[in-house]
Amino acid sequence: MGRRSAFLCTLLAASAVLAGVSFAAGPALAGAAADATTAAPSADKVMVYVTSGPIHSDIIIPRSAFANASPKMRKVVDAAKGGPWIIFGWGPYWFGRETKGGPFHDQPVLGVNAVVTTIFPQLSSRLRVAALDQPGPAPLEFEGTMFLLAVPMSPEGLQRSIERISATIETAPDGSPVLGEQNGVAPGVTMYRSREIYQALHNCNHWSSEVLAAGGFHAGVAVDLVPESFYLALRAGGATPVTPADLAQATQAELAKEADQAKEADLQAQAPAATDVATRLTSEARQ
Repeated sequence: MGRRSAFLCTLLAASAVLAGVSFAAGPALAGAAADATTAAPSADKVMVYVTSGPIHSDIIIPRSAFANASPKMRKVVDAAKGGPWIIFGWGPYWFGRETKGGPFHDQPVLGVNAVVTTIFPQLSSRLRVAALDQPGPAPLEFEGTMFLLAVPMSPEGLQRSIERISATIETAPDGSPVLGEQNGVAPGVTMYRSREIYQALHNCNHWSSEVLAAGGFHAGVAVDLVPESFYLALRAGGATPVTPADLAQATQAELAKEADQAKEADLQAQAPAATDVATRLTSEARQ
């Protein structure tokens, strides 16, 4: 699925202007990734990650960051069973459903739909959500990702980014997220409907940039339509490449944070019962 998603997320990448930016960025990507190291996040920062194939970009957020999110977003995250990282990607109606055997897997069906969604603005789009054991590609996505960057954000800023993601998802009258079509998705993936308009100048990469900008991390506007230039904008803003050791360490820290949250939730659940017992014993003693 990954190669197809990456190539067909938007045909805009073939435009002359953006292609010039893309090709110029290529050598810089290789050089920067080769000698850069990831700075450890400070105590007041949370690391999120941006991963990308040749054209499509996703955002990865630690599951623990949703502890105080809206009920709608907690429901979305709780439905993503698995690891401690949640990956979000946005695209047109066929996005995420072009796996083998899916309705948009074969040509020319996928190609025709990709052309249509590039030329004509789409009033109906989709958000792909899945859980990951470690930051990286979405399930069945192309393993040889072009880049994986760590993006430092403040806890408050990250909550604003989460609210921006929530605004992407169509909401039912009861406040719950509206599911999209699930046929043809990769294992572990859930698709949600979105009323956000997908069009040439607001594609998957621009959406990722907007989510980061909502949290205070500005990657630029004119250079966020293709991953190559998006990479350079992210690096200029302070994002850093990661190593396998970085990812393993971040995952262990996230698992520990989730365990602490679970303990705190248990204590809060037990508190009313303990209060009731203490009140009853005090009442009996007075009698």
